Amino acid sequence: MEYCRKMIIWLCIVVFLYAILVRFLGATGEFGLDEIWSWTLVKRLDSPQQIFTALFIDNNHHLNSLWLFFMSEGQSFLLYRLHSVVAGILFVVVMAWWGFRRSFAQGVILLVLVSFSSLCIRYASEARRYSLLLLFGFGSFVSLEEYIRKPRLPMAVGFWLLSIGAFLSHLTYAYVFVALGGFLTVALWKQGGWKCAGRHGFVVFGAPILFLIFFALFHLQHIRTGGGPNPPVDEALVRFGVQVLGVPDIRYIAFVGATVLLAILLVRLDSDGRNHRTESFMFHAVLFLIAPPVFLIVRTPEVMHERYFLILLPFIFIVLSGVFEQCMQLSRIPRWGVPLMLAFYCIGQMHYVIPLLQFGRAIVMPSLQYIAEQTQEATVTYGSNNEARARMYTYFNAVYL
Repeated sequence: MEYCRKMIIWLCIVVFLYAILVRFLGATGEFGLDEIWSWTLVKRLDSPQQIFTALFIDNNHHLNSLWLFFMSEGQSFLLYRLHSVVAGILFVVVMAWWGFRRSFAQGVILLVLVSFSSLCIRYASEARRYSLLLLFGFGSFVSLEEYIRKPRLPMAVGFWLLSIGAFLSHLTYAYVFVALGGFLTVALWKQGGWKCAGRHGFVVFGAPILFLIFFALFHLQHIRTGGGPNPPVDEALVRFGVQVLGVPDIRYIAFVGATVLLAILLVRLDSDGRNHRTESFMFHAVLFLIAPPVFLIVRTPEVMHERYFLILLPFIFIVLSGVFEQCMQLSRIPRWGVPLMLAFYCIGQMHYVIPLLQFGRAIVMPSLQYIAEQTQEATVTYGSNNEARARMYTYFNAVYL
């Protein structure tokens, strides 16, 4: 048994090294369109204050924009993405640490799930906001758990900073923020009644709510949408579920995969209710079933994308790791059953990661270089059916070509 445990520890080290390596490799390729957009928006500003006072577009990812603003032109793509890479690696560490505090098995499973996740790898290797969203969003959950366990001001301050950072990363953090409000209220109500819940709720949530009101009044109401794909909500949800589980994005397989994921989440809700885990039931019900549709109705986004549900990812992984751990304890499931399922998960995720590593997010510059080499003319002219996009590419390629 001790030998087996040591082998698993060595395997965990290898998995973590893979997580670091693949995130760095994914960050070395050229910018994709959205990254070029973020880069060109920021490079035309005169001061960092304008990120908050003059740049009213949804592709202004405030913390990401600050990082890009202070990076001089002509830097390597890896340097522009370094904040996302570091946040992505820290997210792996925090998720695994949270799991190992519960049990050795859950820690190992969470480490594998997060390290191989194509969604985590993609967003941890691009110069945008989503890697920071995952780190700050899950970090706020951890700090609130610690506060409920032992109320202390440093944990409350930590929650303030992490939740504000998450809101500055993406407004879909509201799913988690509202769910954590219900989680804190029920947990402290069970400990000391409504007065206790109200007092601690004010201490923990007062500062982030004040920030959000201020941010909404002076910035968010001026935001305009930049455009993009707009599939139906159900299609975006299916795409998200497919990438979470690592199953092929083929019509019927994708639908089955998304249905299985939904069934697992509903079973977890049912288990919370049957075992009288009221605060856990409240958290998961709000997070998975109530907050996302309410947010989408209130905001009515002009552009729909599966990343609008990305903040749910760490909590889905927690549910999945719990399911895998329970499967390991069932006598009717062979001992190799869970490792085999995790192996299929890893292979499926690598199916999405390999094209990113092989082709990157864009092949614009190699294409232009090829055209330049093949033409006999003194100049090369290229265009786009989108005038704003053509200006962005022209400005960007003037620096990097």
